[in-house]
Amino acid sequence: MFFIRYMIFILIILFTHLMTYNTQTISSNQYFYGVFVYKIYLGDNIKKDIDKKFKNKLNLSLILTILIYILIETLQILI
Repeated sequence: MFFIRYMIFILIILFTHLMTYNTQTISSNQYFYGVFVYKIYLGDNIKKDIDKKFKNKLNLSLILTILIYILIETLQILI
């Protein structure tokens, strides 16, 4: 039962992570990460810089979320 809870949590988090990670890919050119930028010009280098920083922080938050969940679940078993 314990292993199944881990797997369900991790699958949900990974699916959410992949959807968020590919937000720019699945959105139209008028949107930049869900923000309507039709009349605003963003240079390619600015978009790449924002994209890289966003994805790095997103990956870090994924790892931290999984580690915190495992830590909390392990502590609950020990108590």
